[in-house]
Parts: sequence; structure tokens; C-alpha cells
Amino acid sequence: MKYRNWDNYEIVVKYDGENFSTSIYFKKTVMAIDLNFDSLTLAVFTLNDRLIRLKRFRAPLRKILTHRIWIERVQKRYPSSWRFIKGVRRAIEKHCERIKSISWDYSHKIGD
Repeated sequence: MKYRNWDNYEIVVKYDGENFSTSIYFKKTVMAIDLNFDSLTLAVFTLNDRLIRLKRFRAPLRKILTHRIWIERVQKRYPSSWRFIKGVRRAIEKHCERIKSISWDYSHKIGD
């Protein structure tokens, strides 16, 4: 039989008075993610609370925040005209691209 090595708790049959219902449970792992200002921690656990893998990554949130603060300072210096001055707008776009590329690189590093 194909499912001979299944444990008892993986197939559940319920009877609620008039209907039968079945549920099939598959073993899964649980992942915990802890994102702090300087680091990201990934932990993978089994269902019986055994740690399979623990990995820490340095988070570039400080770099992203630095670029965001710079953009806000420029916008504060030119409150009504920053949208219309080409050089200021181009500098803001550069910093926005840097923020986007830092977060894109970091997400792909974590995904691999």
C-alpha cells in the first residue's frame, strides 16, 4: 500500500451527526523570522520543536535609512520646488534607485 508509513495523526475522519469529513495533514516545518535593525535571523523548526537550521544575515537597513534621510532633507530644503528643479529631482531619483537596488539585492541574497 502506498501510504503504509503514514502516522496515525495525519488522516483525520470526523462525524458531526449527519456528515463525514476527512482531513489529510502533511508534515511541515515551521520557519521563524526575526528582523531587527542590524540583522535578520531565520530559524527552521520541525513539528516536535527540533531546530533544523539557524541562519543570520546582516541587514542593510541602516544604508537604506541613510538614503531616505538624505532625500527627506533635500525635500525639506526645497519644500515646494523640489519637484520642478531638474537637478534636485534627479538626485532624489538616484537615491531612490539606490534604496531599491539595496533592498532588491538583499531580498535575493536571503532568497538564495
